Amino acid sequence: MSEFKCPKCAAPPHKHGKGGAEKCHDRHGGDDCEGLLCECEDDPRSEEDDHGTSFSNPCHNAVCYHCSFVGTVPVKPKGLAPWEKKALDEGWTPPEARRRELEG
Repeated sequence: MSEFKCPKCAAPPHKHGKGGAEKCHDRHGGDDCEGLLCECEDDPRSEEDDHGTSFSNPCHNAVCYHCSFVGTVPVKPKGLAPWEKKALDEGWTPPEARRRELEG
């Protein structure tokens, strides 16, 4: 499982990402930032503990109010072998060394 954070600026929920308040696009400004939030309203799987932190239950409607990212979290790393893609979709977590290598 990976941490629920923005793939673009690393903002967690309700906090600033890279660049802090100075680089925040949140309309509230200042120290208040909504960071990365799940906006999956009609997805019953969004209530599960692994939502947005596993490839088997990704958040398809993640919105970062810090940097304006909109997309799916977690983002699948590039360069995966076909068996790795299938394994990730089925809930496999790569060993720590491979995970660091894939995340760059």
